[in-house]
Amino acid sequence: MMIKPLIIFLFAMARQSTFAQEQFQPNFDDLERRLVRLESRQILDAERLEQSLIRLEKQLGTAKVEKQLNPIDVSSRSNSLGLSRKTEEIEEEGFSLKEELGDRVAKLTALYDVFLGKLSEIEKRVAENKPRELKKEVVFEKIGEKYYYIENSTYSHWDGAVKRCRSLGANLFSPQNELEWTMLTDRLDPISNYWVDIHRVGGMFVSETTGKEPAFFKWREGQIHFFLMFCVQMVPKYQHMTDAKCSDSNNFICERTSKPTTNKLVGIEQ
Repeated sequence: MMIKPLIIFLFAMARQSTFAQEQFQPNFDDLERRLVRLESRQILDAERLEQSLIRLEKQLGTAKVEKQLNPIDVSSRSNSLGLSRKTEEIEEEGFSLKEELGDRVAKLTALYDVFLGKLSEIEKRVAENKPRELKKEVVFEKIGEKYYYIENSTYSHWDGAVKRCRSLGANLFSPQNELEWTMLTDRLDPISNYWVDIHRVGGMFVSETTGKEPAFFKWREGQIHFFLMFCVQMVPKYQHMTDAKCSDSNNFICERTSKPTTNKLVGIEQ
């Protein structure tokens, strides 16, 4: 601290002053008394000065601490204000987003309503334009002594072919001889197979039309009758018959012994 050097300096100054007085005043005792009083006063003043300096140093220290703390306080206040502003901005942004979301929901709802309307319209059009049963004219053509309808566009399993022919007042083709066979196979599509009315019942082949043994067979050479193949088909490409699964899909031929009075319209799904 600077207090002791200051006291020494003041004391030296006082001694110098006393020495000067001794030179100019002859009464030494008086000078001595004055010096004692002066020294006492100087000591008292020095103590006061030291206390003042201590208080001043404390004040300076407090000021420094406050100076150091003030930026923190200011920063805290600044952060608090910034946080408050940020909170306000977030609230404003949230409100804006809420409004925007509400608008989008409203637009989506409107689009959904439009979509439902269009979907209903589409479903109505689909219902109006769905594939419908078209009417096809069935024409029986006279070939030899009988009338035949050759179905080249529709495929069916054996039972379905039997039913279709019956719906036309006819039976599934039942060849009676080589002549009928030849006349029919010459008019058939060579890449298609056609059902005839022959099927196997209890290990024996029977004509569906007569319920008896068929009058005519045209098996291929070395024909083997396999198990589960109970129905018979024509194979025009090779000019013979083979057995097949009744669930297979083939074309078919319907025959009548008499001419139909009118051509019949049948339903054909497209």
